[in-house]
Amino acid sequence: MPTLRLIFFALLLANVAFFAWQKNAGPAEGHEPLRLQQEIEPDKLRLILPEKPEPAPEAKKPEPASAESKTPEPAVQPAEPAKPESAKAEAAKSEAPKSAEVSPTLLCKSFAGFTPESAKAAQAAINSSAPATKVALISSKDSTSYWVHIPAQSSKAGAEKKVAELKQMGVDDSFIIADEGPNKWAVSLGLFKSKDMADNYLQRLIKQGVRSAKIEVRDKGTEKVRLEVTAPAEALGVLAREIKPLASATLGECKPAEVARN
Repeated sequence: MPTLRLIFFALLLANVAFFAWQKNAGPAEGHEPLRLQQEIEPDKLRLILPEKPEPAPEAKKPEPASAESKTPEPAVQPAEPAKPESAKAEAAKSEAPKSAEVSPTLLCKSFAGFTPESAKAAQAAINSSAPATKVALISSKDSTSYWVHIPAQSSKAGAEKKVAELKQMGVDDSFIIADEGPNKWAVSLGLFKSKDMADNYLQRLIKQGVRSAKIEVRDKGTEKVRLEVTAPAEALGVLAREIKPLASATLGECKPAEVARN
């Protein structure tokens, strides 16, 4: 009995459930559920299209510069091709003056044997005849020497006697002056370039017993003058022929001198 009740109630519940499903969600044709009619209102539906993107702004074209603001670009000139060295040399030669004169070679010659007066006269004559010629007046003096000797004897025999006495004293370096003049038959004992050397030798002779020896200054520095003339070779030849003091002078090469006066 209880089993039958259970089956009855199960069937009843199944029918109720089927009825409810058919009422609300069944696929019956031509009928929409009330729920769908309330949710959807076809007259209020509106189609929304996607918005078109706005077109991008056009890039502004650069305004043409005014004629006043334009700066004309310098025209580029084509570079000249480099000239070879030979061409440069020829161009330099062509630019040089063709009529350039070659300077004559200068020579310097010395004319010696003048006295101070004759040298000045010759210098004045050269300056008058050839003003462009360079003339230098050079003066010098002979070196002074000191002579140790025994004064002249009255005869040759007297001089020979003195030489014999000197040898006995140990003085072998001596000779007799036989030339004519104030010193003929004098006995020379030595010629020295300085007074100190002559004095030292005289003191040594005195210690050896020589009492008559003396010192005499020779060649007291006689002044000699020469002219040094600088000019072209042809001009020197003409001057040597035309100026008499030069013609009789001793010709030589220019050399340094003690004193020079132009």
